[in-house]
Amino acid sequence: FSVGWLFAMLWSAARLSRGAITFGTLTAIVQLVSQVQTPVTSLSGYLPKYYTMLASADRILETEYLPESVAYNMPGLDVGKIYDEMSYMEMESVTFGYGRENVIEDGSVRINKGDFTVISGISGIGKSTFFKLLTGVLTPQKGSISVVSGGKKYHIDKYMRPLFAYVPQGNMLMSGTIRDNIKLTNSTATDDEVLEAAKISCAYDFINELPSGLDTVLMENGRGLSEGQIQRLAVARAVLSGAPVMLLDEATSALDAETEKKLLLGLRSLKGRTCVIISHKTAAFEVADSVIEIKDGHLHSKKI
Repeated sequence: FSVGWLFAMLWSAARLSRGAITFGTLTAIVQLVSQVQTPVTSLSGYLPKYYTMLASADRILETEYLPESVAYNMPGLDVGKIYDEMSYMEMESVTFGYGRENVIEDGSVRINKGDFTVISGISGIGKSTFFKLLTGVLTPQKGSISVVSGGKKYHIDKYMRPLFAYVPQGNMLMSGTIRDNIKLTNSTATDDEVLEAAKISCAYDFINELPSGLDTVLMENGRGLSEGQIQRLAVARAVLSGAPVMLLDEATSALDAETEKKLLLGLRSLKGRTCVIISHKTAAFEVADSVIEIKDGHLHSKKI
């Protein structure tokens, strides 16, 4: 558009030097160029937004074509009662792989109700896949995953997911207040309940130091907070959800050893909860009841 200005000025200057136009006409030409350029410039800014919108729409439409989750149970399953009577969760002869390579092969393990279990193994071995199988997000090619409760077996499927509170590796904070972020899984919780969850996750102290406390407004992805503070808020959200089985996927990786151990002991203090954590750090093993190691596609379980 600088070329447009240059052409208008040169043409006007040439005409003005010959007396073909007046200074008033020159001013009018300059204003006309400005009026033409402004909407065209604005229009060009909409093109990137348009393509971004198309890409977003494609991602949304992809969800419409996702395969339906396998359902073994009927809707309206009383998950709370099942957990009250639960003895353990069990994987029996489970095989699962991506393409030709099996991540887990003929794996069988039990996770007892109320236990604190650590999932260990080298990076990329299939620990996050283990969680996806356990929650019914992925379906094994062979074998079964179930909850044994009241002498019955209930296959884990989409209707059993209220059993679980999952804290992923990634940052899942949204723009809004700290209160809103923690209450995302339990909108009816009181401030006292929110603060109690924050105490268990070791987030209470830093929240209390903020001028606005729970009313502190966070930016998208928690920008302005440290990674450790973000992780503690995510754990507080899981605690507040009330889900009886907590799954933590490297959710304490950014914490120092002292804070991590305090947080894990806080989770252990929750009555009736079962906790499964993916971790390589010593603090997790110090408070664990059992360890499930994934190695070469096989599951090895041992009591501590």
